[in-house]
Amino acid sequence: TPMQALVLMNDPQFIETARVLAQKLMLTKALSDPTALAFKRLIGRHPSRDEQQTLQSALLYWSAHFDQHHDEVEAILSVGESPVDQGLDKGDLAANTMVVSTIMNFEEFITKR
Repeated sequence: TPMQALVLMNDPQFIETARVLAQKLMLTKALSDPTALAFKRLIGRHPSRDEQQTLQSALLYWSAHFDQHHDEVEAILSVGESPVDQGLDKGDLAANTMVVSTIMNFEEFITKR
């Protein structure tokens, strides 16, 4: 429903959850593709080739967006009470947060069948 989408995309608990997972994945230096692991953890399966390409495109989009909008980076990272790791690039963390949030809006995340 429209209300469900608004909550999943804007509720502080969901934004903080996405940020914390993105941060944990970024801190795992051995990962070559943190978006694939985020997808696996949230959805329970590996992303298809198309899904992986879409997530990579989204990551590139958000990285470019946050390079231009530093005020939005701070707004995203200030949501919630969990501390932000100061060793991470804030723009990258914000971009990864948005990608994880996107995964959290997949029907497979919302609905268990």
